[in-house]
Amino acid sequence: MINGKGIHGLIHPEGGHVSVPRHPKDKDFKGVCAFHCGDCVEGLCTNVAIKERLNLKSVDEVANLSDDHEIWDIIGFYLGIMCANLTLTLSV
Repeated sequence: MINGKGIHGLIHPEGGHVSVPRHPKDKDFKGVCAFHCGDCVEGLCTNVAIKERLNLKSVDEVANLSDDHEIWDIIGFYLGIMCANLTLTLSV
């Protein structure tokens, strides 16, 4: 926003499609984003991505994963990189 108006560039903003480096324990998961070959935050961190990665029957099962499940370290890795990139880009 500048002077109360939204700014718009070449495309609409998609923070979830920020590309992130792969977690060492997540090299074999291809991701679920159809637009960016899976290698974006959305393709790696959504409930659908977690369901697919862990071969769960439904995204509803994601809520049943224990707090100490290894997946949360992997998801935290990706979200942490995204937050750092947003902070450096936007100076929030």
